[in-house]
Amino acid sequence: MSWHRPTKERMVNNSPKTKGLSDRSREQIAGKISEVFVENLKPGFDRLNENWSTTLFDTDDSILAAFPEQQQIVEQISEMSWARQKFSQEYIGRTTGSTVINIVKNSEPATFEATVPKYTRQMVAALAAFNKEYVVYVPLEGLTLGDDLESLRFGDANLVKMDEARIADLIKSSMKDELDGDKLEQELNEVHELLRDLDELLGLLQKTLRETTEFQTRFEKQEDANEEEQLKDERKTVYRKTFYKLLQRRSVEFEFVGAKLRWDKLEFHDHFRPRFYFDVFELLHETDLEKLRAELSDYIDELEYSKRKLRSSKAPLEALVSENRLATARLREPIDSLKGEVCARYSYAVEARKAIQYAEQSAASLTDLLRYGLAVVQAKHRGPRIGLQGEIARGHRTMLAITSDGSEIEAVKSAAGPFQPFEIAKEHVTIFQEALIFEIARLLSPSYGSLTEIEALIERCISWFSLSQMQADPSGEFLSLVIILEVLLTPSDRGAPISSTIADGAAILIADSEGDRKEIRRIAKEIYDTRSDIVHGSLTYSADFDAHLVQLRNIVIKLITVVMELNIRGKLKNNAKSDLTELINSTKFQGPSVLT
Repeated sequence: MSWHRPTKERMVNNSPKTKGLSDRSREQIAGKISEVFVENLKPGFDRLNENWSTTLFDTDDSILAAFPEQQQIVEQISEMSWARQKFSQEYIGRTTGSTVINIVKNSEPATFEATVPKYTRQMVAALAAFNKEYVVYVPLEGLTLGDDLESLRFGDANLVKMDEARIADLIKSSMKDELDGDKLEQELNEVHELLRDLDELLGLLQKTLRETTEFQTRFEKQEDANEEEQLKDERKTVYRKTFYKLLQRRSVEFEFVGAKLRWDKLEFHDHFRPRFYFDVFELLHETDLEKLRAELSDYIDELEYSKRKLRSSKAPLEALVSENRLATARLREPIDSLKGEVCARYSYAVEARKAIQYAEQSAASLTDLLRYGLAVVQAKHRGPRIGLQGEIARGHRTMLAITSDGSEIEAVKSAAGPFQPFEIAKEHVTIFQEALIFEIARLLSPSYGSLTEIEALIERCISWFSLSQMQADPSGEFLSLVIILEVLLTPSDRGAPISSTIADGAAILIADSEGDRKEIRRIAKEIYDTRSDIVHGSLTYSADFDAHLVQLRNIVIKLITVVMELNIRGKLKNNAKSDLTELINSTKFQGPSVLT
């Protein structure tokens, strides 16, 4: 019942393995939806009857503009429980919009009623077949997890630290159905390297081709046998330098991503690399310069062909890499915004916007419980201010004091809002366990189902406690905490004295001995007197008030813990408030603990 948040919607089907609609249910729903479509589309068809023609509509948007009654269809379907639990109104709007478009495109005013069932069945079948599961991250503020905690489970929620590693995993998993960006970048770099190598090799081969002509001229003019051998050795040295890079080259066989970029690697591989590997040694010993020039020319032609192939593949690959970079940037932006935060993580087998709605509502309840839990950790002080991201004001406040004649000015800048988040450590987890925080978290989870009367009272108490921790005025906190006593202990008999009944109930439930119970009763009565002073405007703030506030906070925490324990142990026969009242009335002041 947090006043600043919408009412939590408890889910009937929260499991990802929830069975779909039966064939009979689907037909019944399709029949109802057909009636909704016919009823709401008929006025539109009647308006257009005289000038009817599908050419009236240039675009799908123009069809929807001509049938504004689609919004009424959306609202009526959204009220159906099977749709409301799984789909947001926006999603139903898109689905019904597509159905309206199909009906209008494939029917006429006189026949549209006969066409509707076909498309509404298709729509219901598509909605019934929806089986996606979404994991939702809701950022919280005002708290962190210690180094000894990576995550912490609270009912349906898992508190997680959004560190660098988790952010990287999120981005990677979010792109698992996309092209591998790293592989794309690597392949584009390989294409660029290969083109550079081809240009270099082409230059070397063309230079060698020119040099063979010079060798041929010199060889034809030489007359001395020793000079002939010298020229052959010189030619071999030049060839070795020319082909050295070729012999040392890495394999050029690699695959592009996407069918559009798969050019014939085998042709390139078989005609280029193997021939160089095997024929280059023959070239080094080739004495027929004419044959050598012919071989070099062939190689050059093949390299030119390969170069053209590579260039033709480079453009679409560059476009794909550019598109992938933009997609990655768009994806990274919202994920990176969570870096360094603590998030409540939920999983729902519903449509995305509905999953976000459920997660936000559940996270709001979780922050209520966390405020309670952190107050348990430091009961002598008000709990830290925590909430959903954006709920807690953080900043600086500047205030000015100026003399009436403007001759002097004093500026004071002070912090507004909490700046040091509360760090939950493993030692706090033990305290949470002792105070049954994790049991309460399970109870507050929407997947828990319907609450008993006593469980609903516990939920209400947690909300009031949360509200007490958000009060700027200590008297506001005091009143909110007293309301919890009233929620659990107010007598059903309107004639019974409220303060005495509440004091006795609190003493019997949270104390074990007669002496302790008398002390708790005395404190509780003083607390209720302070409550009356606040309400009637006669409160004077003092050390006594501060002491009573701490005592009240402790009593409320113990009371909620005991009632939760009674609920878990099945001590309340019908799980009703009347059972709690009966237990209090049947337990004497001198009696044992209510938990024995």
